[in-house]
Amino acid sequence: MLKGKAITCLPFTTTTTTMSSDVPTAKKIALGLHIDVRDLAFQHSPLQKRLDKLNAAHLHLISAFDTLTTTHGALVEAHKTLVSRHDLLKSRCFAAHHWPFLIPVLTTIVADIPESSSGLRALSLCAHDPLKSEFAMSDASDNEDDLRLLRPINDNASRGELIDALKESQISVMKLLSENRTLQKKYNSLYATSSKKQRRGADEDKLGYKSEVVRWAKRFLFTRALCINVTAYQAKPADTLDPTQPEDQFASEDAYVQSITVALYQEIPEKFHSLVDSAKYGSFASTFIHEFGEGRSSLLNVLRKALPVILNGANIDMSLLTTAGADRSNNTALTALLCFPNEQKPSLYPPLLFPGPTRQMMDIFTGPIVMKVHRLMYFGPKSLTEGSKPASNSNGVKFGLDEVTDSSVAASAILARFIVSTDKEWASKGAISGTGWEEEYRVYHKMLACGRNLPHVQKAFRTINKFVFSGLTPNATARNLDAADGTEDIAELLRQFELGVGPMSDPEEDEVVIAQPGPAPDEPVDVEDRAVPAQVHAEEPLPVVPEGRPRRAQRVVAVPAVPAGRGRGARGAAKQRGG
Repeated sequence: MLKGKAITCLPFTTTTTTMSSDVPTAKKIALGLHIDVRDLAFQHSPLQKRLDKLNAAHLHLISAFDTLTTTHGALVEAHKTLVSRHDLLKSRCFAAHHWPFLIPVLTTIVADIPESSSGLRALSLCAHDPLKSEFAMSDASDNEDDLRLLRPINDNASRGELIDALKESQISVMKLLSENRTLQKKYNSLYATSSKKQRRGADEDKLGYKSEVVRWAKRFLFTRALCINVTAYQAKPADTLDPTQPEDQFASEDAYVQSITVALYQEIPEKFHSLVDSAKYGSFASTFIHEFGEGRSSLLNVLRKALPVILNGANIDMSLLTTAGADRSNNTALTALLCFPNEQKPSLYPPLLFPGPTRQMMDIFTGPIVMKVHRLMYFGPKSLTEGSKPASNSNGVKFGLDEVTDSSVAASAILARFIVSTDKEWASKGAISGTGWEEEYRVYHKMLACGRNLPHVQKAFRTINKFVFSGLTPNATARNLDAADGTEDIAELLRQFELGVGPMSDPEEDEVVIAQPGPAPDEPVDVEDRAVPAQVHAEEPLPVVPEGRPRRAQRVVAVPAVPAGRGRGARGAAKQRGG
């Protein structure tokens, strides 16, 4: 079989030698592999246990998630049911509130008509519950006893039957009110146990007004009032009260509160007017006041952070205003903003309200600090820098503000004083300074409202509007400014006011201001003029106020008296007196 092929045999000794040399190496390799396998086996066991635990935890989480999803769905459905019942009962209670007032009236009517009169049909309609069918269709079928109390009355019913029906209806009303309170407690309990994520969802505001309260409150703060209290949340006053007329608004304390009430009804949409009266629906008033206060606190925080920009050029150590606990009472630079040289304590008309170094009442509220505060209120801190545009979320853009108001000017003046005062927190009366912030705000508000038709007040509004809205796009520019005013550079306006050249020139009314003591609008001011004794400025037209700080807004005369012999003539004096 192996014919023709040569067979070569290797020496046996060579093969034996080679195999004998490889055996130790193979044993070492096998031993190493055995050790590695053993180590891997030891490591695999705990890893397998951990994997089993993770799988079990994963299954538990899946089960818990399914349970939470089911619970969430049940809560959402329960919430919808409660809201539906709440809306129904709220509409019923709106009518129910009238029954206690109608009972004595209807009782008198019943006593005055014959028993057989056809007018009993009208009373039958009044005594019959108009929402009976709607209530019967709801899920409140457990109150069938209440339904039987409100049954129709025949035309031939006697006076006694009518009176009994009225009494029964009143009992039913009381039961419905009690049920409404119970449902409100259940709703509050469910709301408290729900997660924040659920509250932020689409089901957060089923009552239909809470999402709007923040916007209403902030717009009211920036346009209508700096201060408000719960007494203003009342039934709508008579139509004879016009809050835009100062003789109505500032006639008395009650009139002022009612003017705020009327303003609330004007700002809040009509479909929510029934919620304004705190005697009937107190939660709306408390929510509005809370959001109003939050808006004012937020504004004060923004103003404090922007103090370096607002007080630019005032040579004030910013650490006094930004460091907690810093003593501001003895700082000369701050005192110069709040007190004239001849004054020992801050006055009602401090230097920062005026563009020049003297108290020229014709130029009040046009000081650069006050107008910077007003522009910041409307368009944010960045609006005070050159070339900036108002942010899309600024108050002026969000609320479509196109001009300043009596209240906003008064508020900017008070806030400008507050942020450089010794007080740390807002209050009606300063805890440290003792300044009546709310009272003095009303003084400013009255001055502006009562003097709105005076030439120098109108000029002040034009000056403030020009500063606040200058450099903005046309649709955000004040309606009473021309196109040139709307495109003027804010940096140039800031430069003018920080140099102290006085209010911007207005050719239509320049003669009114030039006739007053002090520098002309285009005349530079000597800083040393601040050190002139008070008697040199004895001719300044100041409001007639009692000694010390006025205690009532009505005692401040909004129209400064013009001294005789000032060169204005009888015609000018008559124009000033006539407004």
